[in-house]
Amino acid sequence: MDSTRLPVASRSVAPPRAGGVTAWARRNLFRSVGDTCITIILAILAGVLAAALVRWLVLDAAWRGTTLADCPASDAACWPFLHARFPQFIYGFYPAAERWRINLAFGLGAIIAASMLLRPVRRRLAIVTGLLLLWPIVAAVLMHGGVLGLTAVDTTRWGGFSLTLFMAASATAVALPLGILLALARRSQQPVVRALAVGWIEFWRAVPMLPVLFVAVSMFPLFMPEGVDLDRFSRAMAAFTIVTACFLAEAIRGGLQAIPSPQYEAAYALGMGHWRTMGLIILPQAFAIALPSMVNVVIVLFKDTTLVNVIGIFCLLGMVQAAATSPQWMSEQSVMTGYVLAAAIYWVCCFAMSRIGLRLEARLARGRRA
Repeated sequence: MDSTRLPVASRSVAPPRAGGVTAWARRNLFRSVGDTCITIILAILAGVLAAALVRWLVLDAAWRGTTLADCPASDAACWPFLHARFPQFIYGFYPAAERWRINLAFGLGAIIAASMLLRPVRRRLAIVTGLLLLWPIVAAVLMHGGVLGLTAVDTTRWGGFSLTLFMAASATAVALPLGILLALARRSQQPVVRALAVGWIEFWRAVPMLPVLFVAVSMFPLFMPEGVDLDRFSRAMAAFTIVTACFLAEAIRGGLQAIPSPQYEAAYALGMGHWRTMGLIILPQAFAIALPSMVNVVIVLFKDTTLVNVIGIFCLLGMVQAAATSPQWMSEQSVMTGYVLAAAIYWVCCFAMSRIGLRLEARLARGRRA
């Protein structure tokens, strides 16, 4: 019997789900005896951990004071340590009178990055991308100085969270166009070009980041022309840029391979050349497809900046370690409090990058389902 001829009352219609927190908990946490036991056990563990964390961070912690003697002898947080050394954690050894230059540089970067979240994305994507490529140059001029009447500040005095942000943002901005070229070269019809791109990408992807930094610091000057001397910070930036470009190239190559061949054929049939087809049709779609992988590469790069501590460059984690091991603050409470601050800052930044990536993905109409 045709179901469409049945009376309305006899048709099987799924009952609507009840709303509210109680209904959600019954469906997801207490559906069966096993689910109920797991929920109770996890709730007890979470409560114990939360109570210990609150006691360590708040109840037993020292909140006032200016020296290590003001911190408790028991195992608890030492907030006077963070209050006394917080500017150093952010700016490193940068002169206090010149810190406005760092604030201005990252303020401009934040404005450019925020403009990518405004609608419509597609119309301003090229402009914003160009501004992002120019930002490392502007930020480097502001932070280093020596021109336009700005006092010169050597890179050995850079450090802290500002150094971490600058390294990650600049390496990403420079590595992105290099990654595009490498991805296109790996898919080239020229065997020599393709072989060189494959060899370059596979070599740098297979080498751990720490040896790359050591080689960049110790051996990179051997390959430079006579009279050209780059400081340690510039060598580390070159290492991060090269490795990040290879990882971004693979992410972009995955997006290029996901584009169906009829789109290439349709563009060529309309008389569009290879580069116009790539720039106007293929690459925008490839970026949208590869965006989750690209965001993951940027997050990994942001966390890998902590490796520069082993070559004598003090990022956020390096400044925390240096401050906690100073004679004025040498204690287990200071070290653990500094590590908690560093972990919280890194988590907030990585989570923010992840959410921004999701917003961009939604704006580019990829990954959305009705």
